[in-house]
Amino acid sequence: MYGLASFVMRGRSQAAMAATVLAMLALLVPLLSILSSAVVTFVTLRKGLTDGLVVGAISALASGLLSYLLLESPAPVVGFMLVLWLPVWVLGAVLRSSRSLDLAAQLALGFGLVLLAVFYLQLGEPQAQWKEILQPMAEHFVESQILDADQSQAFVHLVAAWMTGIFAAGFYFQLLLALLLARNWQARMYNPGGFQAEFHALRASRLLGLMALPLLGLTLLQGAEAPGLVRDLGLLLVPLFFLQGLAVAHSVVARTHMSTGWLVALYILLFVAIPHAEILVTLVGVADVFADFRSRVKPAARPE
Repeated sequence: MYGLASFVMRGRSQAAMAATVLAMLALLVPLLSILSSAVVTFVTLRKGLTDGLVVGAISALASGLLSYLLLESPAPVVGFMLVLWLPVWVLGAVLRSSRSLDLAAQLALGFGLVLLAVFYLQLGEPQAQWKEILQPMAEHFVESQILDADQSQAFVHLVAAWMTGIFAAGFYFQLLLALLLARNWQARMYNPGGFQAEFHALRASRLLGLMALPLLGLTLLQGAEAPGLVRDLGLLLVPLFFLQGLAVAHSVVARTHMSTGWLVALYILLFVAIPHAEILVTLVGVADVFADFRSRVKPAARPE
């Protein structure tokens, strides 16, 4: 990662090359889109809005041309540019001017809200549209005798209920990861230790905490039967408070000089206990808005 960050800082052409290659590879490995977005954000953070915009534009032109040659259509890359590079460029500009990771992370929530609005305006009732899309899969399950007719319909109802919120939350989480990764690169190269301090202090506003309480509460209690918009908004808030919960864990370990093995155990738990561990960490993040756990932990003396 550090090698990629160093390469990006050599100049606009190198940065554009990195963003372009990663964008094209993301068509095969979607997670690489986070790295591509982080490149644009990193340039914006370090060199300013103009450089970030120029790198994004050059990358978009190059990626569009390659997409046209390989796929006979530039549409996938145009969508990539509008949906990912433009938002992270805005977030990079906000973080560069405000120097507030909290503000940028919460502003990113607005892009998730825009995506939700597009779903509801375009589809009317998203859950019904998802059911239509998923119906052929349910019929295949029945034909293959994997599920019976009643079970397949229950499966469609359950998955369709969560799809819109999962898409919006996934999009928001991707923006946050690109922003955090770019900030980490910047700190490693120019301000060692700066990112750790910012991440350990990550905190959502009390207003968002108050909004999260009923939305997440209804979503957890009623599940797929919760009102659609309430459920989708609740899911959209999860990435921010999940990251705040992780920030609490990292901060407590650092303040008390506990073994990093505790963090390793936490991340293993997040993989093996999906989604219960994620829910617990998210609830810790929400509670921290009001309880401020980090301020209650006194820094311990560093062991000899």
